Amino acid sequence: MERTRIVASRLLAGIVVTVAITAMATMVFFRGEGGLQIAERYPAFGWTLGAGILVIGLICCAGVWRHAAALPQPREPAPHMLRRLPGELAEIFRNRSFLILFFALLVFSSSAGLHQALNNHTYVFVWGLRPELIQIPAYSYLFALLVATPLTPFMLRWMEKKTASIIGFLTVVVAWLAVPSVRALGLFAPTGLEATPWLAATNFFVGLGSGIVFVAIPSMMADAADEHEHLFGHRREGLFFSGIGFGAKAASGMGSLLGGITLDLLRFPQTAGRQVNAAIPEDILAGLVLGWGPLCALLCIVGAAILAPYGLSRRRQAEVSAALKLKRAADVSAGRSS
Repeated sequence: MERTRIVASRLLAGIVVTVAITAMATMVFFRGEGGLQIAERYPAFGWTLGAGILVIGLICCAGVWRHAAALPQPREPAPHMLRRLPGELAEIFRNRSFLILFFALLVFSSSAGLHQALNNHTYVFVWGLRPELIQIPAYSYLFALLVATPLTPFMLRWMEKKTASIIGFLTVVVAWLAVPSVRALGLFAPTGLEATPWLAATNFFVGLGSGIVFVAIPSMMADAADEHEHLFGHRREGLFFSGIGFGAKAASGMGSLLGGITLDLLRFPQTAGRQVNAAIPEDILAGLVLGWGPLCALLCIVGAAILAPYGLSRRRQAEVSAALKLKRAADVSAGRSS
């Protein structure tokens, strides 16, 4: 449970920063009709974000440096990282639990990346939102993440982490299928302020499901690191959590790539992004909504299917923890006797 709380705290920090960036973007740099389509505004926004990342990153490095210096150090020098890394990577990829979690999160993050890559096009050209209105669905998503942060540890008191993760996946799938599918069929086509409550509701459930996944799976990865030590005799926590970070970042890039490919396949007008109130054919808009919603939902279903065989239950984790405690106690006793 402590691992889940730590992951939830990290997610909470991300929510706070995202709210600040969203408010700054929609209310300062891109405010007004067509604000997102004015290219001259983007450099100042980028430089401001870059400066903020640099300052906050330096502060974080200073804090981590102090903490790392106080940690116990190895008694014997380890081989150089470049010599031991290939073998360690091969070792963690022999761990079935790691493979399942890594690829499930990779596919889920790819679906989220694709959805994010198409967000602005969909909000502007399909739903007709001004930048001031775009922030409302964004805040709804972030508020749902905030709700999921304490909700997930509560859920894990009563169910397995895998079960909670599957619930999160399915919540996102339903949200991405409901309103987007109806709009793609032409049965429901509100714009502007009329569309905002529906988009806010959609984003709330996407954020709720995503929050559950983003808290539960990293917590499961910590359990898998214990199992790895039990099976292979080595702790590879650094590589396990590097795998989470790499998977999420790589998937975000993959989502952007898929978004670009989707726009190309739809033959979305390349000049529309610079034209306020540009007229886009309805068939292209319908395809855009299908890519933004149901296609992302399909990827999410694949991620849930990958996660389904994960077998490290709460009971199995307790057995692994008990075995590791006995082993460490024996190692300490052996060290004292020698």
